[in-house]
Amino acid sequence: QIAARAGFRMKKASQGVGRRVLVSEYLKLLKASYNGNMEQKQTIRNLTLRMENAPLLVLDEFTEIRGNEFEQEELTRIVDKRYGKMVPTLIIGNDKPEDAMNILGPSIWSRLQENGGLIECDWESYRRAGK
Repeated sequence: QIAARAGFRMKKASQGVGRRVLVSEYLKLLKASYNGNMEQKQTIRNLTLRMENAPLLVLDEFTEIRGNEFEQEELTRIVDKRYGKMVPTLIIGNDKPEDAMNILGPSIWSRLQENGGLIECDWESYRRAGK
């Protein structure tokens, strides 16, 4: 819900449309492209460029991965590119705030601390509320 609302506000403010990416799906595509054909490599390169250049990037389910070094470096590279361009990146995860630094890694955490913040959504799950 947060990702959809942020994208709607960006579009309404005529700042263009943001991009929501499920981190686990992006990393799965990225890994497949290393052993894949040229078409797969071009697809992931295009997706990466769109992620780097979107007016707003929403990295959803960030904490669903328990990243190895490769995954952490790739996500850090994307966040760092966006940080250098001074464009907003929203990172969404389901872990506790005290675990965020370990999951995000020191480089991403440092950038978030400098120019961002942490919003803890500690209410009942929206999906579970009706069950």
